[in-house]
Amino acid sequence: MQPILDQMRKDYPDSLNVVFVHVGENQMLAARFGVRSIPVQVFYDENGKEVFRHTGFLAKDKVYRQLAKIGVGQQSEAVFSRGSGPVEVVLYSDYFCPPCQRLEAYLEATLPELVSSGVKVTFVDAPFNQKSSLYARYFLYAAKGASSLESLIDARSVLFELAENHSIESEPDLLQALKENNVDIELFDTQPLMNQWKEIMEKYNFRSTPTCVIIKPGQKPEQHRGAKAIPEALDRLLDEVSQEESKVSD
Repeated sequence: MQPILDQMRKDYPDSLNVVFVHVGENQMLAARFGVRSIPVQVFYDENGKEVFRHTGFLAKDKVYRQLAKIGVGQQSEAVFSRGSGPVEVVLYSDYFCPPCQRLEAYLEATLPELVSSGVKVTFVDAPFNQKSSLYARYFLYAAKGASSLESLIDARSVLFELAENHSIESEPDLLQALKENNVDIELFDTQPLMNQWKEIMEKYNFRSTPTCVIIKPGQKPEQHRGAKAIPEALDRLLDEVSQEESKVSD
């Protein structure tokens, strides 16, 4: 159990305190917390109220699921989403994927139109390798620090350019490059959002990049793959929402 608790300390540094109690050494404390068998894990909220207890060994995924239920380290998906409305576009990409790099210029021009037309846009970055994971984490930092959709898109553009040029060898290099390109970032615990990304990937069965899912009320989600199919699908969507706007204004 201790390796899992050590990992929890790293994953939730700002929202979780982990305390080890060895019953044999501190029987009074064990009695205070009602520990009658070992091992036992007891979770308390910020007010000291017990919210979850498990006796026996608990698998890491179950621990994290329980933490999510009680809101530990919870971050809003608003960090990696922009806009609101009944229609949602989920974009799955990797900064080191050549088709994703080719697609980015189109998205830079199109996404503001979609958002202004009442479409919610959600970004999901693929952590396929160590560098991809680093860039994905810094996208979340940039998204947290972005004051507008435009500044978020600018940050993505910089990340794609840096990945395409293969000019970054380390995290300090990436941090310096973002600073030089006037990308504001806000450091925070990204693990909860990474977990949300994983859930989205599993939900829509993402297997390759770039992939786009268009979600409309009462309809089966549409999935489109590749740098050719995605612009075609988003152009059609933009036409649809524009026509709906025209009907409303008439």
